[in-house]
Amino acid sequence: MKRLGCLAGVTVIIEFLLLAPLSLRAEAYPGAFFVGDSGNGDGFIDGSDLANLRACAMGFGGVYDGVRPPSCLVQELDGDAYILGSDLVILRAWVLSNFGSYSTPTSQGKAYGIGLFTPTVTIDPAVSNTVDLKAWTFDFSGAGDGHSTPRAGYGIVFEIDPASPCPGAFLYGRDPTPLLSDPTDAYVSGATVYEYTDVYKTPYSVPPVTNWWPPDEANGGVAMVQLNAGTCPGGTVLVDVYIPSDAEAIPFGLGSWGRFPDRLNAPSPIVARVSRGLTGISINNPDPTYLLEGATVRITATCTYDSPPYSDDCSDPRAGGIVCVAAGSITLVDDCVILAPDIPCGDTPQGTVTAWAVADVSLFDSISIIGQENDFIVYQELMGPMVEIYDGQEFCWGMIAHWSDGCMEEVPTFTSYVTGDCYQTGPQCAIGSTGACYIWDPGANNSPVIVPIL
Repeated sequence: MKRLGCLAGVTVIIEFLLLAPLSLRAEAYPGAFFVGDSGNGDGFIDGSDLANLRACAMGFGGVYDGVRPPSCLVQELDGDAYILGSDLVILRAWVLSNFGSYSTPTSQGKAYGIGLFTPTVTIDPAVSNTVDLKAWTFDFSGAGDGHSTPRAGYGIVFEIDPASPCPGAFLYGRDPTPLLSDPTDAYVSGATVYEYTDVYKTPYSVPPVTNWWPPDEANGGVAMVQLNAGTCPGGTVLVDVYIPSDAEAIPFGLGSWGRFPDRLNAPSPIVARVSRGLTGISINNPDPTYLLEGATVRITATCTYDSPPYSDDCSDPRAGGIVCVAAGSITLVDDCVILAPDIPCGDTPQGTVTAWAVADVSLFDSISIIGQENDFIVYQELMGPMVEIYDGQEFCWGMIAHWSDGCMEEVPTFTSYVTGDCYQTGPQCAIGSTGACYIWDPGANNSPVIVPIL
């Protein structure tokens, strides 16, 4: 028995030495192409893969530089995080094209679910045009206690959903449809890429972590690609995540089919929002703003953003400051400083001011500016002679208002007011009874003109 054991050990060593030169890389594909494989990574499961697994289990390392990741953990098939005889049993059956151990979705050790470490991400082009997308895969937890083990060596596909309203975005990762002449590690930019899940961060040679839940990126089993917003100015990118079936991933019947017969989809796509950064602008001055003639006021605004800091005085580069435009009789005298001009004879200046964010002229806010009169009527005089009006007669007067700024203004009759025993009908002032009444301009009741009534 002992001699047989020694002979087996020598056999493994001989197999290992014979296989050592066979480390040239073959082609690579997503999905389970490298699961159970070793050596040059040709995707086929044969006796050389058994020899490498034995060598790894005995501490000789084995040859794995042609697989991804280059570790014998791609042959850890039963989900216990150890390289042991149980893995040899499974792989020996695979050599005979018996994949019954992985025939159901809940087969222990087989990738059962995909988790998203980045279910939602935001790309802020003002900071960076790219963001990392990360997913992991794990096996079935058996009794449902959450003791799922990360799976190494699965090529997870990331694919931009055609329905995404952001056609300028693209992914960077491994080429999912290479030619047989392409190198294994070909990386491309496009709508569909993939990456292999990495090894467990806890070495297999020590007691492994038995509870991998809740998921922790530090545990391993993670695949990462990069999303670039491209020329997309803003919008949402949906990225579908899945492990393809053998038939989807491996062309021309290359390699051993049966390890992964059905596609495994993530529970939801990754939602990546391409941010414009700036989301709104609001003028701080009240609407309307009342301003005395000849006075000035500075227009200020608050800008809001979709990432911290969420608001400021528009000084953030995402806003770039503000620019103002005045309309009406309001004047812009300096940057966003407005002036209510002194208009003769008490007319009220009015207008609007609109403020834009420099970085995005599609976002703006406007307020009304109403000038307040600061002149006054010094006195008024009737136009025409003083007359005596008898009861039942009618007479109309025009008026001239003399303002404090030296302006003289003719006040139309229909804007005049009468009180006392007089009353106004339309544009004429009629007499109701004897006595006296007053006539004045609406803005000059400090200087009424007395009209004697007989």
